[in-house]
Amino acid sequence: MDSVFVPGARKATEGRTGSGKSATTRAPVRISGVGTAVPADSYTQRELVDVFGATDERAVGFFLNGGIERRHLTLPEGRVDKETRHLDLASRALLGALDRAGLAPRDLGYLALVTSTGFMTPGLSARLMARLDTDPAAGRMDVVGMGCNAGLNALGPVASWAAGHPGRPAAVVCVESFSGAFVHDGSLAAAVVNSLFGDGAAALVVRGEDDGAKGGAGSSSGSSAGSSAGPELLDFASVLVADAIGAMRVEFDRNQGKRRFVLERDVPGVVRAHAAPLIDRLLAGAGLTRVDIAHWCVHSGGKKVVAAVRDSLGLESTALRHTTSVLRDFGNVSSGSFLFSYERLLDEKIAEPGEYGVFMTMGPGSTIEAALFRF
Repeated sequence: MDSVFVPGARKATEGRTGSGKSATTRAPVRISGVGTAVPADSYTQRELVDVFGATDERAVGFFLNGGIERRHLTLPEGRVDKETRHLDLASRALLGALDRAGLAPRDLGYLALVTSTGFMTPGLSARLMARLDTDPAAGRMDVVGMGCNAGLNALGPVASWAAGHPGRPAAVVCVESFSGAFVHDGSLAAAVVNSLFGDGAAALVVRGEDDGAKGGAGSSSGSSAGSSAGPELLDFASVLVADAIGAMRVEFDRNQGKRRFVLERDVPGVVRAHAAPLIDRLLAGAGLTRVDIAHWCVHSGGKKVVAAVRDSLGLESTALRHTTSVLRDFGNVSSGSFLFSYERLLDEKIAEPGEYGVFMTMGPGSTIEAALFRF
């Protein structure tokens, strides 16, 4: 299929982008590097039962039976201010991705900063660019409040920018710090959220190929500033399940004086019902089916959500091994968790040239996002 990204070319009911031919040929876009970062402090789920004061038997069960062993958090709340927490994580993740791509911060032509926990003005994109001394003329975008699907949602327009600016690197940085966002009111609803989310950041560097930098396959690490070697991004798809718009949401808790994240019980059911049709639509555009996909990098949304994805797509447990291992080691790190899975896939060094992979994330809306890539 053609590697063409057309901003705004979306079907109203389906949310497709990148399908079909563009009037103007655009450069193929490849992934050049990935990086992740978490706080130094980590806690077992058993330790966090005591930290959060969970005593109800059902609440304790959320902590101990959710497929999570450990999470990285900055506790106690308020020990480190929000700006410092977010910028430290974002900087480390982006520098790691740039290093794998053989690039420096000054090489970036565009930056998208994604967060649902780090709202501030000026935005994190400007603060991060100032901290890392990037090119002040580089483009930037802040994606705030979209939730766990936001990183993949942002990757689409960033890939469009890279396709239109061959040879110039662009980056998506996802950073979430839930340490200051937990609500402690003794409710089971709070226990669900408190038992699930962790702090972390992830970054992905992409670049449109120019005539002098045809990418290779099998690794996301560029060997020099002129290399675009890495998997090629082929297409994107999304779906909005408007009937479930309240299933995942953030609302302001007046008693606690802070925003709280709410997860309803029907979230796995929403994912189970809508994951397969979305993926099949994405793959049909490339003449593929699910059996053609060798690698799955899926958002670690929780034990039941991951099971819903597996059931909907008819996958073996091993297909989602990176997703479940990220959940086990970090919990749900929200917008960047699919990139944690992708990094683990690369570290396995098993991907072969020509193999296909799928990114998939789920979040408030309710929405499901997906992207197709090829090594």
